[in-house]
Amino acid sequence: MITVPAFQALRTSHDEVNHHFVRYRRRSLNTVVAQAGLNVVSSRYFFHWLFPVKLGVRVLARFGGARRAYPTVPPAFLNRLLLGIARLEQDTVGRLGVPFGSSLLAWSGAAA
Repeated sequence: MITVPAFQALRTSHDEVNHHFVRYRRRSLNTVVAQAGLNVVSSRYFFHWLFPVKLGVRVLARFGGARRAYPTVPPAFLNRLLLGIARLEQDTVGRLGVPFGSSLLAWSGAAA
């Protein structure tokens, strides 16, 4: 199993802080996985609700100048709320195969 950041259009200074050098789409991740001698069995985007948020952050950074913000763990109540939103998303729209999200999840196995 692998999770990677998705869509280059969502790249922000947060990616730099977290050492994310590439943001992937399904096709580009499939290529990398195949080069590693594996194949993607299944994949899907997730954190759909973060896609417009991250896109907005990128637009604001472009106009207001990018600033490096080191990530911190949110307060417990906010962390629980965000976890609840993520779980609700996966129990509802996550099952629909939405073609976008801020992250990509893939399951891989040995190449045939």
